[in-house]
Amino acid sequence: MLMQDELGLIARDVLQDLERARPGFPLDAEGFAKDAKSRLRVRLNDLRAQYASMGADADFTRVARELEEILLRRYLAFAYPQSVRDSRGGGAWRGGDVISRIILSLTGLAIGGFLIWAPFIPLWEKWIPFVFMVAAPAIPDIQKKWFFRQHKRHLLQLEKDMNEAAQALRDSQPLEELNDPNLKNSAARSNLKKINT
Repeated sequence: MLMQDELGLIARDVLQDLERARPGFPLDAEGFAKDAKSRLRVRLNDLRAQYASMGADADFTRVARELEEILLRRYLAFAYPQSVRDSRGGGAWRGGDVISRIILSLTGLAIGGFLIWAPFIPLWEKWIPFVFMVAAPAIPDIQKKWFFRQHKRHLLQLEKDMNEAAQALRDSQPLEELNDPNLKNSAARSNLKKINT
């Protein structure tokens, strides 16, 4: 099996490795990118040694280019903001501390009281302000879960896109193979015939 066939699996492993290392990355954009690149290079060096022993250097070059130019750039675009949010309490107002929850409770009670008091809103149940008061402190937890799920969606989408890139790499052949008159790969021969017709 060619290494480019395994691009999706390699991308998933690299993303998992980057996610494990992400909490230790610096919180400035330049330092974050530098640490993520160095972490990717460590993984690429391991892969290079593994696939050099199999004689798949050409495939490794194509896959490494995909990982460095596509996966890493897209990962940095959403992972850095998530790291900043994580350092500030997961994206919740004031990190979801006790004071913010008390303020949200009192705000919920005030909004619920206004809904009862306002003559143009047809609500007369006296328990509504207390529902707002009890529900409002959960807002920081909802915000944290929202941002966490959004980050996971980005990871899954990137993994899916890398699987599609693996398919594209599998379907295409390097120019060196297409120009070789002694093509041994039948897929390369068929691709060359498609291009010529």
